[in-house]
Amino acid sequence: MSQMDKELEALWNLQEIIKAYDKLRAEKNGLKNLPEIKMKEEKLAAAKRELSVVSEQIKLLTRNAKNQEMDCDKLVQKRKDLEREMYRENTKAKELSSLQQQLEHTKKEIDVLENSVINTAYELEGLREREEALQKQIRELEISLSVEKAKREGKFQEINEQLKELKEKHESLKREIDPNLLKVYAKKFKRYSTSALAEVNRGICGGCHIHLPTYIVMEAKKKSSLVTCENCGRILYHRA
Repeated sequence: MSQMDKELEALWNLQEIIKAYDKLRAEKNGLKNLPEIKMKEEKLAAAKRELSVVSEQIKLLTRNAKNQEMDCDKLVQKRKDLEREMYRENTKAKELSSLQQQLEHTKKEIDVLENSVINTAYELEGLREREEALQKQIRELEISLSVEKAKREGKFQEINEQLKELKEKHESLKREIDPNLLKVYAKKFKRYSTSALAEVNRGICGGCHIHLPTYIVMEAKKKSSLVTCENCGRILYHRA
């Protein structure tokens, strides 16, 4: 195997390493915005917002319920006072009629308020059930998210280790290649990226996919000198 052959093979492997490195970098970047994690984060945020609203509603209704109960107690006491007034021995007929009217009105107020207390209690019960369901959902989502993020972190570490290994191989291979050849490749790389070194396959340039002249294919097979595609200018490499 000639020196040029060795260096072209090393350059080909170098290019494959760059491809693998870029692929891993893209995979790593993709891990930052995994759909399943993003979806669960959005669900968790929505559940927390709803829980905050429900908890505030519970606080307000609880205060209202207490006020309603206090108002109801006052009306019950008022009814008792009116009943005592009515049953006094010296109560006059005119006073009795007025007391009767007040008593009837108070009873109606009590009925309305008691219905309101019952409705508030039902509403509070429903809100507390929703609060409990949301708290459970939040706990489950937090656990699930923690597991998903731990898996992602593990994948991050795995990729970082692979990237480190590829970088070390890249530096090692560079030392096997003539600096002048690396300079030529670097110029081609600026234009063609990881297809700067194109494989010759069945007489076709792997970069621009045109049929190469026979003499170019033969020169590429010899690997005694640097051969480029007459059409695109990529460095040609004929793998054995």
